[in-house]
Amino acid sequence: MYTNPDSILHCLSFYYHMHGSNIGALNVYTMAQNQKLSAPVWKRSIDQGYQWKQAKVTIAIINKFQVIFEAVAGSSLTGYIALDDVIIIDGACQSTSSCDFEEDLCLWTNVHDSSDKFDWLRVQGSTSTQYTGPSADHTQGTISGYYIFIEINPPRQQGDNARLISQVFPASPGRAFCITFWYYLFGDEDGILSVLIVSDASHDTINSEATLWQQAGNAGKTWYSGQVNVSTVYTQKPFQVLLEGVIGSGFNGNIAVDDIAIFPGNCSTQPDTSVISGMSDLSCNFDDGTLCLWKQSKTDDFDWTIARQSTPAAGIGPDTDHTGPAYSYIYLESSRPQKIGDKADLISTALPPTPGLGSCFSFWYHMYGPSVGALSVYTTIYGRQSLRWTRSGTQGDEWKQVQLTMISNDDYQKCVILRQTCVVTHSNPLVCGGTILQEQIIVEFQIIPWAQKKVII
Repeated sequence: MYTNPDSILHCLSFYYHMHGSNIGALNVYTMAQNQKLSAPVWKRSIDQGYQWKQAKVTIAIINKFQVIFEAVAGSSLTGYIALDDVIIIDGACQSTSSCDFEEDLCLWTNVHDSSDKFDWLRVQGSTSTQYTGPSADHTQGTISGYYIFIEINPPRQQGDNARLISQVFPASPGRAFCITFWYYLFGDEDGILSVLIVSDASHDTINSEATLWQQAGNAGKTWYSGQVNVSTVYTQKPFQVLLEGVIGSGFNGNIAVDDIAIFPGNCSTQPDTSVISGMSDLSCNFDDGTLCLWKQSKTDDFDWTIARQSTPAAGIGPDTDHTGPAYSYIYLESSRPQKIGDKADLISTALPPTPGLGSCFSFWYHMYGPSVGALSVYTTIYGRQSLRWTRSGTQGDEWKQVQLTMISNDDYQKCVILRQTCVVTHSNPLVCGGTILQEQIIVEFQIIPWAQKKVII
C-alpha cells in the first residue's frame, strides 16, 4: 500500500517489453484503500516490437493506494511480457500528448515489428538530402531546433516505409480527439505521409489500423499545418497514433514532421485534400505494383504475389489480368512446397461503420486447377471472424465478379483468405495444384438495399 500523506497527485513511470505472437495483454490498475478493483488506467496488447518502451500514468487517488500490474497470457508460448524501472514520484506526469522534439522523441517510438523498413530520425538544421529538406525546424525556426524526418537516400528504395508510434491513450468512450502537427513535403519525387489510428487489439485480432490522413507529392518548400479529427468511432478502446512515411520514386524529396499535439475535442481535418474515407482504403487494382493499403498477414503460411503476365504454373492461370495484358493482379500459387491447410491472408485496414443501408464490396477472381483450394471473404469485428463469401475448387478458366453488401454498425475489417486443400490420387498420395487470383478489389460508394444483396458468379 502506497501512503499519500500530502493528498497530492503522483506519476507512475515504468518500462515494458512485449514481444512475440499471441502474447496476450498487460494491464495497469490503481486501487484506493478499501476499494474494489475497477477498469485499468493503462492497457496494451499484441506484439510491441523487440524494444523497451516507456509509459507514464498520472495517479489521481489522494488516499492510500496500490498499483497492480496484470499480465494476461495469450494463446501461444512464443512470446513474453517484461517490466523494469517502476517509479512513483510526487506530482502529475508531465504532458506527454505534445512533442516539439527539442529534447528527445518524448514517448514516441520507432516501430520495430517488421511492419516497416527503417526509422524516423530526430535531426536539426538542414537534412542530408540537398535542396529538398527544411533548413530549420518549425518550433524555433532556427538551425538549432529539432524535428523528425525520414532519410530517403540509398539503400532506401521506392515503397520503403518508416513508422513512428505514440504512447497508448486510454479509452475515452463518447469523446473525440484532435491531432495537430506541422509537416514538410518537398521534392519532385516525394513520397507519402500518413496518420493512422491503431486501436487496442487483443492477441487474436488480426489488424487494428485505420488511415485518417494522407498527403503525397510536392507541397512546397515550407512547413504546413496538418490537423486530424479522431472521431468517437476510434476512442471506444485504448488507441495509439502512428506516423508513416513512404519513399517515392526517387531520392529528390523529403518528408519531415514537427510540433505534434494530441488533445480531447473535435476539429476539422486539414487540409481538406488529406481526408481519408475508410471505405476508399480498400480500392486497389494493383497496377502500380503495390497492394495499396491492404496488408499481408504476419500469422499465415505464405503471401500473395503481384503479377502482370501469366502465372508460373503453365496451363492453370490466366494469360492476363481482368483489365488487359498491360495491367497487374495478385495471385497465389498453391503448388509445393505448400501443404494441406496452409493459408495466405490479405487484410484491410480497420473500417468505420458503413453508411445507410451499407456499402458494396466488389472484386474479380480467377480459380482454375485440379485442386485449387478455397477463396473466402471474412469480416472481423472485435476479434470475431464472420464468413461472408467462399468458393472452393475449380471455377473455370475465366475471370468472375463478386459483389457483396457490407453492413456494420461497428468498426470492422475485411480479410481475404485462401485456405488450400489437397486431393489424393492413385499415382501420388498427395497432390497440390491450381492457382487462385484476384484483381481489382474495389469498394463502390453505392448503396445496395439489403433485399438486393447479390453475389455474381
